[in-house]
Amino acid sequence: MSALKENSTHTNYDASQTLPLSPELGHRSSALAISIGQEYEKDFIDLRIRPAYHGLTDNQKGFLRGAEINFFDLGVRIFEKNEVEIEQFELFKIISLSPRSRFFPEWSWRVSAGLENVITSSSAREKAIFVETGGGSAVEVIKNHLSYGLLTARAEHNSDFSENLDLIPGLEVGHLWHQNFGVLQLKLSSQHMSRNDQYRNIASLIQSVSLSQNATIKLELQRHLSNHIQMTEAALSFTHFF
Repeated sequence: MSALKENSTHTNYDASQTLPLSPELGHRSSALAISIGQEYEKDFIDLRIRPAYHGLTDNQKGFLRGAEINFFDLGVRIFEKNEVEIEQFELFKIISLSPRSRFFPEWSWRVSAGLENVITSSSAREKAIFVETGGGSAVEVIKNHLSYGLLTARAEHNSDFSENLDLIPGLEVGHLWHQNFGVLQLKLSSQHMSRNDQYRNIASLIQSVSLSQNATIKLELQRHLSNHIQMTEAALSFTHFF
């Protein structure tokens, strides 16, 4: 875990950036979050607990920019009339976005596995078991602005598939703007399930604001497009690190 923390000799950004704060001033490793939002014209409350460790839009002080390491990330969604569903259970998620330089063409990559709700041809909420990986490149054209593109590959099973398992190629492009008060992330992803003749396109925006070392609020907007369903999701969350 210590590899994720910033120090004076290793950083994902060039030496011209502001000197990072001591790792001891970074947020604590565990997180508890509550969100209120709307999905497909249905109001919901999300409860989420993540034992470890750090996300791309969490408070960046004391951590490497462009790095994410999470384990056992559990989210539960409560709809009107007290309908309760597991929204996600991510066993692990690791992301490394390293900007290319003139002399060191670093690779960016990601890997994750778990269970999550996905949009299918017949439902806006279908449980899927998945393993996903990807690789590509990132570039910092302007200081504190990191753009990236990844080619992804995903193995997925859900009950809507006519085939039990689909191997899904995809593309993800995104942008991170590291601000003095938080992080803005813009992301577009596209996946095509050739064996099951389905596709998923997702556009998302996340703006985080760090209230203190161990408290963050986030605004999240998503637009989902699939074969037969178009859906917008919006949520406002508060995260406490402990």
